[in-house]
Amino acid sequence: MRDGEVVPACGQACPSEAIVFGNLNDKDSKISKYFADERNYHLLEELHTLPSVGYLTKIKKTQPYNLNLSGMYVSPIREPLIRGEKDYSQVTKDILAPMAGKPSKYWYMGITLSSAALFFWRLGNFYDRVLWHWHMGGIE
Repeated sequence: MRDGEVVPACGQACPSEAIVFGNLNDKDSKISKYFADERNYHLLEELHTLPSVGYLTKIKKTQPYNLNLSGMYVSPIREPLIRGEKDYSQVTKDILAPMAGKPSKYWYMGITLSSAALFFWRLGNFYDRVLWHWHMGGIE
């Protein structure tokens, strides 16, 4: 069987070729080249499970962008993202760091209102049951 001769439905449905199948024994096949890539890794490979499924890590930018930021406002917390010094997850952590562990007044208001709503809803259900039993002759 030649490389790419048989492609399963999931491989056909993926236009970006994120799912690739092939013969690992053929050293010239596309899948063998992907497995030889330095970005290739396997889940639980430290347990020596010898999986036949490999994953490629995302290509990360190694050189910072050469941008001239004069004349345009850039938030200081986003500047490392634009320059390529940090990725989105690191910038998000920086943005959320001041709020970590500190509920805002809106959080307290939301908890108070939802607790009150739950209390009155349960209270209404209780009175409905009592009145229904009384109406049916269950309470004397």
